[in-house]
Amino acid sequence: MRETTLDRTRAPEPGEVRPFDFPAVVRSRLNGPATAELLIAGHGDLPLVTAEVLVEGGAAVEGSEEAGVARLTSAALEAGTEVRDEEDLAWEL
Repeated sequence: MRETTLDRTRAPEPGEVRPFDFPAVVRSRLNGPATAELLIAGHGDLPLVTAEVLVEGGAAVEGSEEAGVARLTSAALEAGTEVRDEEDLAWEL
């Protein structure tokens, strides 16, 4: 077995920057009741899928008539209510 000595008191020097060709991104709108945009970028030969979903909700979309409902809902989900505790609420949802 070959013995090597490494100086672990210093971080290794960085290597050369490798070139990377970023794939083209194709944008597409999905039809439906909500506005949705699909971004597609191929990379390599493997059929991989990554999905990220962003949903506007809560206080950001409350009207003046519903002001505070999102806060009350989140408090109930975290601490429960007089009728159900937080675990029962989670199971009901």
